[in-house]
Order: sequence, then structure tokens, then C-alpha cells
Amino acid sequence: MRRWKDPHNNFGVLWTAATRNFTVEWRTEQSFEKYDGDDEDGSIQADLDSGELVMFDSSIRVLDHYGKEIAADYLGASVYKSGEVLKFIHDGYFMDMLNMACLGAREHYQKRPVLRPAA
Repeated sequence: MRRWKDPHNNFGVLWTAATRNFTVEWRTEQSFEKYDGDDEDGSIQADLDSGELVMFDSSIRVLDHYGKEIAADYLGASVYKSGEVLKFIHDGYFMDMLNMACLGAREHYQKRPVLRPAA
């Protein structure tokens, strides 16, 4: 039971958006862990081992203009057919992660101390 690096998908930074002050990026990394989700008959693990399915971990990070991470959201063990990793964007998880990361960035800046001018 050995899984090979998936040649049909790209991993790394797959999506990015930039504004004047922020960069948001979606990064994926192929996961070689044993599948721990619902798999009563073992077919998902068998398809992962054969390469028909691929499992990956995702992160959406919000970076400030210095490249420092100010907020992020993570999701592990997503399973898709080999070659169809980009369908993740359209399946709802991507938008949920994006919303959570952007909410974290807003909270980060709301907690920031405000400097007042000297009197």
C-alpha cells in the first residue's frame, strides 16, 4: 500500500488575490496519511492507494503587505478524483475557508492599538 505523488494535480499555491494592502492565497499539499473519514468498506482508502483518488490539505492565508500572515484557515484530508483538485473551489469549502480567513484578518486589525497624535 504505497501512494505515489499525484502527477495529474498541481499542489502549492493554486489561487491568489491581491489588494493594495493584502494578499490572500490558497495553498494545497498532497497528504499521504491514512484516510480517517467514513470508509466502512475500505474503498476510499483503496482508491487513494491506487491513485484514482487524491487526498490533500488546504490552507487559506491572509498576508499583510510585508508578507506576514495575519489570519488563516485550514482544512485537512479533502478527497477528490485525481486531476480534479480545482473542483474544491466550487464545492463550498473554499468559500467557507476564505470567509473565515478574512474574518480573522478583520479581527486582527480591530484589535490593533490606535496611536493618537501627541498633544
